[in-house]
Amino acid sequence: MGDARTRDRSRRLSRTPLPHGAAADGVAELAERGLADFDRFRGLIAELYPLVHAHLAFEQVTELGCSSTGADAATATQSC
Repeated sequence: MGDARTRDRSRRLSRTPLPHGAAADGVAELAERGLADFDRFRGLIAELYPLVHAHLAFEQVTELGCSSTGADAATATQSC
């Protein structure tokens, strides 16, 4: 059962449209579509991984990219 849930989570994340491709193409695509896709992706991570979301703090450093560190909400950071 765990494997099916993992596959479903991965499938849902990979189906989220995000700008990609060569740097110039990605920038043009981002300029055209905006950041709404990234906001949906962040929301989906919180939905699919609620314990991670509950125990790690979110800090957006830049408009794109994320990483999480820390053992609990008091010491955790998530950089974007």
